[in-house]
Amino acid sequence: MSVKRTLDEASQAQPPAKRSAPTPSSSLNTWLSVKAPSAPTVLVNSPPLTDRKSTFVAHATFAKNEHQAKQFHSFVRALRAPNHPTPADHEILGWRTMGLRLGKDGMKEEDWIVKSGGDDDDEKGGSNTVRKCLEEEASVDVAVVVSRYWGGVMLGPDRFNHMRTVTKQALELLAAQQLVTKLQELDREIDSLILSPILFSPGQKVPAPPNYEGMTVLKAERLLKAKEKRRDFLLSEINKRETGQKEEEGKENEEREEEEKGKEEKEEENEEGESSGGA
Repeated sequence: MSVKRTLDEASQAQPPAKRSAPTPSSSLNTWLSVKAPSAPTVLVNSPPLTDRKSTFVAHATFAKNEHQAKQFHSFVRALRAPNHPTPADHEILGWRTMGLRLGKDGMKEEDWIVKSGGDDDDEKGGSNTVRKCLEEEASVDVAVVVSRYWGGVMLGPDRFNHMRTVTKQALELLAAQQLVTKLQELDREIDSLILSPILFSPGQKVPAPPNYEGMTVLKAERLLKAKEKRRDFLLSEINKRETGQKEEEGKENEEREEEEKGKEEKEEENEEGESSGGA
């Protein structure tokens, strides 16, 4: 019985050749001149997805342009971690960014343009799959690398479904991480307000920083709204107290002025009395 295969899947009948390491003949100077890609500020990884011995893992970070996306691609290639222990057979890149049109200043909506790109890394159709996910999720300024470890069994269209699954998981984790960053910024702002001289009272303790590990997007969004209300309340309270202090200071100044005015009038009366008595 004959089996029909697509050309690109048929090419996977044999495991792809691993990228070869530099040969021993490479000079020491060459080795020293090569710098490892710097780690991104934010990096998230999807849980590994395994099907018929092939494993897929998506890595995601923020990227403002193509150059940053390609740097991230290089970083993932060199990454050694529990979910990326060795170079993957395919490192599939997809990125999507928002940029200014040439000669525009960004003051109008039409000044901006969405750009996207990627790298199949010999997995035909892989980059388009990742980019389509980014578009469906309305993700911008993001780069995703899907690492595929080939297990020796052809998966057909299922491989694209797996790429979509891990990409969406990574995007959700990245969105959650972005919200966690905002939560941490709010925590610092709230702490500074609590410690302000007008609110702080002796013996008052600032709570320890919360642990946001494993925070979902939904929970982070709810918590963000609650903390924003807390911050706004503290700002309002500070404003009220400052206004009250100013009003109190104003009254005290008026009283002092009245008192001084009364003293001056008394002194004038005394002077007039002395003048009259002398006459």
